[in-house]
Amino acid sequence: MAQTFMRENKCLLIEALSLDPSLILQYVQEHKLVTDREYDQIYGLLKLSQTKEGVVIDLIDLLRRKGDEKITARFLDLLQNTPNIIDHMPKLRTLGWAGVPPEVPQCTSPESKTGNCKTRKMDFFGYIHNVSEIRRGKNKQYFTAVVMEENNRWTFIVFPIQLRGRFVNAERTRTPVKLENLMFRPDYKFNRIFNERSTFSILKNSLFENNSDLKPKDTSLNLASLEVYKGNKENWGINKVNIIVQVIQKLQEGHCKTKAQKCIPMKKYLVGDIVANVTTHADLVVWCPKYTTETGKWYRVTNVSGGWYNDQLILNTTQQSAIVNVPSGGECNVPPDMIQRHDFNGKIIGHWLSEIHTCPQGHPLERESLSGKRVTCKMCPMAYIPSTVKTIITGKLSIQSEVDLREFSVGDSVIRKVLGRQGEGSMPVNKVEDALVGLPPVTVTVLNDNVLSITALTEGVATHNSSSMVVRQLRF
Repeated sequence: MAQTFMRENKCLLIEALSLDPSLILQYVQEHKLVTDREYDQIYGLLKLSQTKEGVVIDLIDLLRRKGDEKITARFLDLLQNTPNIIDHMPKLRTLGWAGVPPEVPQCTSPESKTGNCKTRKMDFFGYIHNVSEIRRGKNKQYFTAVVMEENNRWTFIVFPIQLRGRFVNAERTRTPVKLENLMFRPDYKFNRIFNERSTFSILKNSLFENNSDLKPKDTSLNLASLEVYKGNKENWGINKVNIIVQVIQKLQEGHCKTKAQKCIPMKKYLVGDIVANVTTHADLVVWCPKYTTETGKWYRVTNVSGGWYNDQLILNTTQQSAIVNVPSGGECNVPPDMIQRHDFNGKIIGHWLSEIHTCPQGHPLERESLSGKRVTCKMCPMAYIPSTVKTIITGKLSIQSEVDLREFSVGDSVIRKVLGRQGEGSMPVNKVEDALVGLPPVTVTVLNDNVLSITALTEGVATHNSSSMVVRQLRF
């Protein structure tokens, strides 16, 4: 009878369920009406931007092909008696449900005591990613994390903040975990909730490897696959991804102010990957660079976010990112319009430099707050000892060659590397200027009028105080 009802009302069901097929898929998987593989296939179609009607048609046809009257009846009962589904899809009320006998109770969730199926329990098996810092909500503290299963990734909120260390350790060691009794609340922003009744346990590697449903796989995406997000204003960068790319060229190095009003160091690279002998390019911005990268080598970069800007894919590392050297994937083609770096030889004869003082968190400080025993940052807010204040020097250099006079922009890291020990610490900007002018003739490597490196042509270098120092050849 249930099979007949669904066949006769197929068009009405498609029209009603197409309002939110993603929600229906979650309930169908939760009630085990489809296998994990079947869920992955249908959910994958939804992620590939197939029409909502097409996804619903595939789901209904899949259930009908099973030929199981009980499964079909459970599906129809789910649509008929789940308040959350009916609230989201009011057209379901227009169906004549009287001829469909109930096959299961109105709600199978052990969490529900009143017949309300909005609250359910869920279990997850997989790897932990993107553990956030502890945040303060209206009533209590919490942090968020992502559990990566074989074909899905789920963001959830954790209220027992004392467990954060275990989550962080599981992420760092790539240890498979089992999360049990998470609450599912579809009406919440973070609808998967790890609370005091939930449990966190470590899975043994042998158990994880022998289970095909939990077998880990490389979750890296190729750059070409990110084309589907072009023009998507829903900001796919919130869901961080992993990539494997070749570093083609360093484009920029310096400090940049972020959306959080922090002035932090960064390096910008042109990267690429190869799929079916076709090279796809992107700009990769590495914030607070702590990993060494070399041009021409391949790297796996985890937890990057980004988006499309003026038809250019720009990726950014995050606090959870890691950069690891991997075997070569070939040689990427160079973009035909790529600007090549070049060397310019000459003597530094002029400068226009400025300095910015920041707190240890990177917030710019007001000049009047720098005096005294404590330095106050209004944005933290926090009072720091003066020795922790960072000085960032940027500006322009005028370099005279035998035939030409050029001006180039220069960043703090380039200046400090060429000055060696003199550049360490909070060196006043006027002394930095004297030290740069006191250098012998130099070779500067330039891209788009930005200095990437400065190399002294001789070893003996006169300093601003007439003492001598040795400047090593610096290439980076």
